[in-house]
Amino acid sequence: MDFLRFNGNPIVQVPQAHLPVTQILLERIEAEFLRNLPDKYLLIQSYLITLFLELSRFTTPVASFPTNTPAQITEQFKNLLTLHIREKQRITDYAEMLCITPNHLNKCVKKTTNRTASDWLNEMILLETKVLLSQTRLSIAEIARQVGVEDQSYFGRFFKKKTGISPSEYRKMIEKSEILPFLS
Repeated sequence: MDFLRFNGNPIVQVPQAHLPVTQILLERIEAEFLRNLPDKYLLIQSYLITLFLELSRFTTPVASFPTNTPAQITEQFKNLLTLHIREKQRITDYAEMLCITPNHLNKCVKKTTNRTASDWLNEMILLETKVLLSQTRLSIAEIARQVGVEDQSYFGRFFKKKTGISPSEYRKMIEKSEILPFLS
Protein backbone atom coordinates (compact mmCIF):
# COMPACT_ATOMS: atom_id res chain seq x y z
CA MET A 1 0.00 0.00 0.00
CA ASP A 2 2.26 2.67 -1.35
CA PHE A 3 -0.13 5.49 -0.39
CA LEU A 4 0.51 4.74 3.31
CA ARG A 5 4.30 4.97 3.08
CA PHE A 6 6.12 8.09 4.29
CA ASN A 7 7.52 8.66 0.84
CA GLY A 8 4.59 7.23 -1.10
CA ASN A 9 1.97 9.03 -3.12
CA PRO A 10 -0.90 9.85 -0.70
CA ILE A 11 -3.42 10.71 -3.42
CA VAL A 12 -5.92 8.01 -4.33
CA GLN A 13 -8.35 8.53 -7.21
CA VAL A 14 -11.40 6.33 -6.55
CA PRO A 15 -13.50 5.74 -9.68
CA GLN A 16 -17.09 6.98 -9.42
CA ALA A 17 -18.45 3.41 -9.63
CA HIS A 18 -16.50 2.40 -6.50
CA LEU A 19 -17.39 5.42 -4.35
CA PRO A 20 -20.44 3.72 -2.75
CA VAL A 21 -18.27 0.89 -1.38
CA THR A 22 -15.78 3.39 0.03
CA GLN A 23 -18.55 5.49 1.54
CA ILE A 24 -20.19 2.45 3.18
CA LEU A 25 -16.88 1.46 4.77
CA LEU A 26 -16.31 4.99 6.07
CA GLU A 27 -19.84 5.14 7.47
CA ARG A 28 -19.41 1.78 9.21
CA ILE A 29 -16.13 2.93 10.74
CA GLU A 30 -17.81 6.10 12.02
CA ALA A 31 -20.86 4.22 13.35
CA GLU A 32 -18.68 1.68 15.15
CA PHE A 33 -16.55 4.44 16.63
CA LEU A 34 -19.64 6.09 18.11
CA ARG A 35 -20.77 2.87 19.81
CA ASN A 36 -19.75 2.01 23.34
CA LEU A 37 -19.00 -1.65 22.77
CA PRO A 38 -15.85 -3.21 24.23
CA ASP A 39 -14.68 -4.72 20.94
CA LYS A 40 -15.38 -1.72 18.71
CA TYR A 41 -11.70 -1.06 17.99
CA LEU A 42 -11.17 -4.58 16.68
CA LEU A 43 -14.01 -4.09 14.24
CA ILE A 44 -12.74 -0.63 13.25
CA GLN A 45 -9.32 -2.17 12.64
CA SER A 46 -10.90 -4.75 10.32
CA TYR A 47 -12.85 -2.08 8.45
CA LEU A 48 -9.69 0.02 8.06
CA ILE A 49 -7.76 -2.92 6.64
CA THR A 50 -10.61 -3.54 4.20
CA LEU A 51 -10.74 0.15 3.28
CA PHE A 52 -6.99 0.31 2.70
CA LEU A 53 -7.06 -2.82 0.55
CA GLU A 54 -9.93 -1.37 -1.49
CA LEU A 55 -8.09 1.94 -1.92
CA SER A 56 -4.85 0.21 -2.89
CA ARG A 57 -6.57 -1.01 -6.06
CA PHE A 58 -6.86 2.59 -7.24
CA THR A 59 -3.40 3.88 -6.48
CA THR A 60 -0.80 4.67 -9.03
CA PRO A 61 2.42 3.05 -7.92
CA VAL A 62 5.32 5.40 -7.51
CA ALA A 63 8.05 4.55 -9.98
CA SER A 64 10.33 2.04 -8.33
CA PHE A 65 13.38 4.20 -8.85
CA PRO A 66 13.70 7.76 -10.15
CA THR A 67 15.77 8.31 -13.24
CA ASN A 68 17.91 11.31 -12.38
CA THR A 69 20.65 11.25 -9.75
CA PRO A 70 19.25 13.90 -7.37
CA ALA A 71 15.88 12.12 -7.33
CA GLN A 72 17.58 8.77 -6.70
CA ILE A 73 19.58 10.20 -3.81
CA THR A 74 16.46 11.85 -2.38
CA GLU A 75 14.50 8.60 -2.56
CA GLN A 76 17.34 6.70 -0.87
CA PHE A 77 17.57 9.39 1.82
CA LYS A 78 13.82 9.23 2.57
CA ASN A 79 13.97 5.42 2.74
CA LEU A 80 16.91 5.61 5.15
CA LEU A 81 14.99 8.11 7.29
CA THR A 82 12.14 5.66 7.74
CA LEU A 83 14.54 2.90 8.74
CA HIS A 84 16.98 4.75 11.02
CA ILE A 85 15.21 7.76 12.53
CA ARG A 86 15.55 6.46 16.10
CA GLU A 87 19.30 5.90 15.85
CA LYS A 88 20.39 8.68 13.50
CA GLN A 89 19.25 12.28 13.79
CA ARG A 90 22.02 14.12 11.91
CA ILE A 91 22.18 14.84 8.21
CA THR A 92 25.85 13.83 8.27
CA ASP A 93 24.81 10.30 9.35
CA TYR A 94 22.60 9.92 6.29
CA ALA A 95 25.12 11.49 3.92
CA GLU A 96 27.71 9.03 5.23
CA MET A 97 25.36 6.08 4.60
CA LEU A 98 24.88 7.34 1.04
CA CYS A 99 28.63 7.94 0.57
CA ILE A 100 28.14 11.60 -0.29
CA THR A 101 28.79 14.90 1.46
CA PRO A 102 26.05 16.51 3.58
CA ASN A 103 26.12 19.50 1.24
CA HIS A 104 25.53 17.29 -1.81
CA LEU A 105 22.70 15.46 -0.02
CA ASN A 106 21.02 18.75 0.83
CA LYS A 107 21.38 20.06 -2.74
CA CYS A 108 19.83 16.88 -4.18
CA VAL A 109 16.94 16.87 -1.70
CA LYS A 110 16.30 20.59 -2.18
CA LYS A 111 16.35 20.26 -5.98
CA THR A 112 13.94 17.32 -5.92
CA THR A 113 11.49 18.36 -3.19
CA ASN A 114 12.00 22.11 -2.67
CA ARG A 115 12.67 21.27 0.99
CA THR A 116 15.96 20.78 2.78
CA ALA A 117 17.21 17.48 4.11
CA SER A 118 16.87 19.00 7.60
CA ASP A 119 13.21 19.74 6.92
CA TRP A 120 12.65 16.06 6.07
CA LEU A 121 14.62 14.93 9.10
CA ASN A 122 12.65 17.21 11.43
CA GLU A 123 9.36 16.07 9.91
CA MET A 124 10.31 12.43 10.51
CA ILE A 125 11.37 13.19 14.10
CA LEU A 126 8.04 14.93 14.65
CA LEU A 127 6.11 12.03 13.13
CA GLU A 128 7.99 9.50 15.27
CA THR A 129 7.37 11.66 18.35
CA LYS A 130 3.63 11.75 17.65
CA VAL A 131 3.56 7.97 17.26
CA LEU A 132 5.41 7.48 20.55
CA LEU A 133 3.19 9.98 22.37
CA SER A 134 0.03 8.30 21.14
CA GLN A 135 1.05 4.65 21.29
CA THR A 136 3.23 4.38 24.39
CA ARG A 137 3.27 5.40 28.02
CA LEU A 138 6.90 6.52 27.84
CA SER A 139 7.65 9.78 29.65
CA ILE A 140 8.22 12.89 27.56
CA ALA A 141 11.91 12.78 28.53
CA GLU A 142 12.19 9.15 27.38
CA ILE A 143 10.45 9.95 24.09
CA ALA A 144 12.87 12.84 23.57
CA ARG A 145 15.78 10.42 24.05
CA GLN A 146 14.13 7.86 21.73
CA VAL A 147 14.12 10.42 18.91
CA GLY A 148 17.66 11.56 19.66
CA VAL A 149 17.04 14.77 21.59
CA GLU A 150 18.84 14.85 24.93
CA ASP A 151 17.68 18.32 26.01
CA GLN A 152 14.05 17.98 27.09
CA SER A 153 13.40 21.73 27.08
CA TYR A 154 14.66 21.98 23.47
CA PHE A 155 12.48 18.98 22.61
CA GLY A 156 9.41 20.71 24.07
CA ARG A 157 10.14 23.93 22.17
CA PHE A 158 10.74 21.99 18.93
CA PHE A 159 7.45 20.10 19.28
CA LYS A 160 5.45 23.22 20.20
CA LYS A 161 6.94 25.22 17.33
CA LYS A 162 5.92 22.51 14.85
CA THR A 163 2.46 21.67 16.26
CA GLY A 164 1.36 24.67 18.30
CA ILE A 165 0.98 22.58 21.47
CA SER A 166 3.34 20.91 23.96
CA PRO A 167 4.02 17.16 23.89
CA SER A 168 1.96 16.63 27.06
CA GLU A 169 -0.95 18.64 25.61
CA TYR A 170 -0.75 16.51 22.45
CA ARG A 171 -0.89 13.32 24.50
CA LYS A 172 -3.89 14.60 26.49
CA MET A 173 -5.66 15.56 23.27
CA ILE A 174 -5.10 12.05 21.86
CA GLU A 175 -6.29 10.42 25.09
CA LYS A 176 -9.45 12.56 25.16
CA SER A 177 -10.27 11.66 21.57
CA GLU A 178 -10.63 7.99 22.57
CA ILE A 179 -9.27 7.00 19.19
CA LEU A 180 -6.55 4.90 20.78
CA PRO A 181 -8.04 2.58 23.41
CA PHE A 182 -4.74 1.25 24.70
CA LEU A 183 -3.87 4.64 26.22
CA SER A 184 -6.84 4.74 28.59
